[in-house]
Amino acid sequence: MLFRSFALPVVLGLAAIGGYWLAGKSLAPVAAMTDRAREIGARNLHDRLPVRNPGDELGQLAQVLNDLLERMQHAFELQTRLVAEASHELRTPVAVISGESELALAREGRSEAELREALTVIRAESTRLRAAIDDLFFLTRADAGEPVVRPAAMQLREVVDAAVRAAQSRAAGRSITVAPDSATDAPVQGDRELLRRVVDNLLDNAIKYSRPGGAIVVGLRRAADAWHVDVTDAGPGVPAAEVERLFERFYRGEDARAVAQGGGAGLGLAIARWIGRAHRGEVSVVASGPDACTFRLALRAGSFPS
Repeated sequence: MLFRSFALPVVLGLAAIGGYWLAGKSLAPVAAMTDRAREIGARNLHDRLPVRNPGDELGQLAQVLNDLLERMQHAFELQTRLVAEASHELRTPVAVISGESELALAREGRSEAELREALTVIRAESTRLRAAIDDLFFLTRADAGEPVVRPAAMQLREVVDAAVRAAQSRAAGRSITVAPDSATDAPVQGDRELLRRVVDNLLDNAIKYSRPGGAIVVGLRRAADAWHVDVTDAGPGVPAAEVERLFERFYRGEDARAVAQGGGAGLGLAIARWIGRAHRGEVSVVASGPDACTFRLALRAGSFPS
């Protein structure tokens, strides 16, 4: 009887100690995850939570949190790069505007021709600055997931024809011709304003890199269940290693910088591809040679509702 009276507390004590030990061992992964999560910040966002056993619930939770950290790291890096490179791109036109205005006010008695020249430069840089800000605002809205695409039944040919007419006046200053190579209707479901922006960006790119006196051809063709808008310029081709990088934000190859006429923030093609994919289509380079390069907007064909 006496033995039982002593044995019961001992057994209960051992059970408590064992339970405490087992609880501590089972909660050790949680403590490790908590400590690691507490250490992760903006400077080491690449760190991840430890995953000791991917098969159990805690392991699956750690993996889900790591996936979340991966997405956060990507968004943070994209935002950091956007701010840094946008600051760099916007600094140049701001500096030109400031310099031209200071020069115009530096001395008395400047001629009307000198003042008009300064104002012309300021207007051009202001236009460039406004375009860069509009592009950055668009990408910010797109990254935030705002509904920027409003599709409706439309004729793609009308968008292409309007973009070609507008591009012809811009290209005339460099003796470049812009000619449509299609007379077919092309019904699609899309956002007219955004698709016009894609074609405008492709034409601006073609004008920028085409040789003076060259010809830009804009084709509209049906291919299976898709419409293809092909913009073929009269400039140097794109090296194969740079083709995909052309669609990165702010990217411009060294060769392209050397031959480009007029500046840009390097956002036009990135925006064009985003819009194309938002329409379940694609913008890509489909041909590139020493004397020409062809960019294509591919969109799913669609018919107007009856």
